Amino acid sequence: MNHKKEILQSYENAVSDLTDYFVWKYFRGVVSDEYWVADEIGGVYYINDRFFNVSDMVDFIKYNYKQDEMFDYYDYALEQQEQNKTPINIKNWKKLCRNKAGNITK
Repeated sequence: MNHKKEILQSYENAVSDLTDYFVWKYFRGVVSDEYWVADEIGGVYYINDRFFNVSDMVDFIKYNYKQDEMFDYYDYALEQQEQNKTPINIKNWKKLCRNKAGNITK
């Protein structure tokens, strides 16, 4: 049983480190409110009126999104979901949906 507790604690520590890095990278100096929704570490994280799941945080970091690109994608994905459409995933969005001027192509 101790092993299970250690594994879960390691997971929560890693997720906390990842979240701290994500907040630092994309919200430097502008965080007014942040928390885990329903206190579920590893679920959905709320930052300044925006919601992120851990998988999306990992992908933004993994695929080297700049701050403005991350916010552009977030707004794009939200707009798509509001129209009952499925957005292109984070991995492919930059290379498939942006023209040379940096604008989203429709």
